[in-house]
Amino acid sequence: MKLAHFFVGFFIIFSSTFSFSQDSISSWKHKNTVGFDLSEIAFVNWSAGGQSSVSGLLKGDFNRTYKRQNVLWFNELIVRYGVNKQDGVEVRKTDDVFRFNSTFGYRNDTLSNWYHTIKFNFNTQFTNGYNYPNTDFAISKPFAPAYTFFGMGAEYFNKEKKFVFYFSPLTLKNTLVLDKRLANQGAFGVEKAVYDTNGNIISEGKRTKTELGILVTNYYKKKLPKTLLLKIDLYCIPII
Repeated sequence: MKLAHFFVGFFIIFSSTFSFSQDSISSWKHKNTVGFDLSEIAFVNWSAGGQSSVSGLLKGDFNRTYKRQNVLWFNELIVRYGVNKQDGVEVRKTDDVFRFNSTFGYRNDTLSNWYHTIKFNFNTQFTNGYNYPNTDFAISKPFAPAYTFFGMGAEYFNKEKKFVFYFSPLTLKNTLVLDKRLANQGAFGVEKAVYDTNGNIISEGKRTKTELGILVTNYYKKKLPKTLLLKIDLYCIPII
């Protein structure tokens, strides 16, 4: 429940804080997108076989942007949660995303498309993940893992943001595994626990892992016939 309270509280603070700013400061712009996808597949006397199923996906994308002269500050909260139910099979999770992105940029003059940029990114999930059909032990949990990226660099984009290029010569990546069992297993790249010959733990597994690297992000979007989008995104080269 505490984790659920965290997510709900984070969403309320994010929404109320930036909504207030939108009303009081004209430099703020906001965009909220919420959707729910529901699909059903039914097989009745179908000789080729198959399983009937129902799937649902709840998704939201909330943007808050501050732009004034040489300053640009973009914040984005992305949430997704999907489940699937098949005949004779328990409800299974199909998608689970909680992601927050924040980019602060400053340019030397209003004519330039280059910004000195600071980026922060946080990723985790809402509920436990399982290696179905085994639901006795979770293979992932909220904050196990969670990832944070923090970097400084330069970013270029045109007014329509159809092309974006970001380069950070210094990016800090942190991996969090706050569940004791998963940390002791060395899940998601953290250092696992050390055991003696009798299977007793000598030292607990690490719950964090820090990496320093170079981050390059390319984004190109083009509207094609039937609203197809072409995107190229995210490359990270660890150096430590």
